[in-house]
Amino acid sequence: MRTFPVYNNDESAGLEQPEGTSYDGTPYSYIKDGDVRVTLRLVLWNVPRSNEGARSIRDVKEQIVTIWKDIWPSSKFTPFMEGWKLAVKYVLTHSQEAETLMPADFMNSRIYTVVGMKTPTTPEDYARALLARGRLGKWLPRGTKNPF
Repeated sequence: MRTFPVYNNDESAGLEQPEGTSYDGTPYSYIKDGDVRVTLRLVLWNVPRSNEGARSIRDVKEQIVTIWKDIWPSSKFTPFMEGWKLAVKYVLTHSQEAETLMPADFMNSRIYTVVGMKTPTTPEDYARALLARGRLGKWLPRGTKNPF
């Protein structure tokens, strides 16, 4: 399963995971105290209105986020991450606040509450739960319908 990158519909915003190591030799993903630590970049692009010209980077925000050890070795991990990817793409596409968000906003402690729920089993189930107002849905305009 390849989780990253996750882009919005017009590829003007996306979450990316760099590969390799940073300038100081720290790996971009590693395990610490059983948790998976991943470096994520939220990249915002200037996209030309027509097919002329290349897109250019407008802003880059990078943070180390934690994927809790309680979910990543479980059978729920793959459908959860696939649902998370669907939800993140939806938020990046429809949020009016994408420019103010940080990578950690997409991987915070509130999203992990869906892992303990009994009903989500498919990626779409997880995406629907993740887009609730108290989770990733809080960055969507009021009245936005959950497509899942």
